[in-house]
Amino acid sequence: MALHENLIRVVRYFLAGGASVLIDLSLFGVLAYFVLPVSGFFSHPEVMFFLANGVGLVAGFLLGFCLQRNWVFRSQGAVRLQFLSMVLLLLVNTVWSGLLINALHAASIPLIAAKIAVIICMTVSNYLIYRFVIFRLV
Repeated sequence: MALHENLIRVVRYFLAGGASVLIDLSLFGVLAYFVLPVSGFFSHPEVMFFLANGVGLVAGFLLGFCLQRNWVFRSQGAVRLQFLSMVLLLLVNTVWSGLLINALHAASIPLIAAKIAVIICMTVSNYLIYRFVIFRLV
């Protein structure tokens, strides 16, 4: 594959990912700072942050799946298998990112900074998983 095509794919990946991250961060911020604290349902901030993180990730995932499959990787593969693979990846990302955000926040790193650091790690690892596993290019 030509270098030009790979560069275009990477740029599209970052644009699609940026849109997904915007949805993720927006929902996370609104839930973690405004909705969940006043709801009265959560007495432990760790649970609240974990829930806010999960909701943001799911919303970003749904947008991301559509964009990654159809625009970035232009996959013609089995949509059900790809979707299930991405759901599995989402579950793994949700657990480890929630744990890492809480650990970073417990280490006095501001919540949004912790979330952004985790997003950067997931961006790199997810690209490799999408490119070489989920949306394999032949």
